[in-house]
Amino acid sequence: MPTQLAARITDTLFTMILQQGFFHADPHPGNIFIGSDGRITLIDFGLVGHLSSTRRREIVDLINALTRKDQFTMQYVLSSWAQGRPCPTKNLLGADVLEMLLNYEHTPVRDLRISQVINDITQIMRNHGLTLPGDLVMLFKTLITLEGVAKRLDGQTELLERAKPIVLTPSKSVPRPNTFCAKAGCTCKRCCKPPTNCRKTCSASAAACKKARWGLRWTSNASTKSATKSTVPPTV
Repeated sequence: MPTQLAARITDTLFTMILQQGFFHADPHPGNIFIGSDGRITLIDFGLVGHLSSTRRREIVDLINALTRKDQFTMQYVLSSWAQGRPCPTKNLLGADVLEMLLNYEHTPVRDLRISQVINDITQIMRNHGLTLPGDLVMLFKTLITLEGVAKRLDGQTELLERAKPIVLTPSKSVPRPNTFCAKAGCTCKRCCKPPTNCRKTCSASAAACKKARWGLRWTSNASTKSATKSTVPPTV
């Protein structure tokens, strides 16, 4: 049972990350509920992450590069994370990437700890004066937390091994809420605020989100006069 539970929790988070692009960014044990019927419910979506389709492709490429020990693909992905800074000398970056992969040469993917991989990647970035983009910092934090949860349930669970079949599944493009509003014919341009003058549109948005297994709840921040988004916990 713990082994199956660790696998299901891991698969749920990886599906959010690699296919949907929106993910729970704080999956510690207190935010994961297991129902009597075995269903997994995530709560407290105060911290969520978003990955663009481009970023998700980069993550998939990185995972594939790790499994194939592909130095050049990994080097290309890390270079693309330079955030506008001058790219490091290819030979120097390539040498560090190659050294990292050689350290994994005799380690099967099923035995690779994702926390070690993240530590090695961030060390390479730091050595070359590169800064990780904010969305990747959030992702890496989430993966380290998830690995800790999975290991507590089943010490044999390895995240990279669980990610392989999900990597092979085409990712889904998750529309933004204003996309739903546009399809509903909204013209008030206030759909991201509490549904006062846009009940029809917001109802259409909620229905569309429910169909996509995501609910949206909108709350107003009185101090900033701006709207914030929180997600209704999905039940798996």
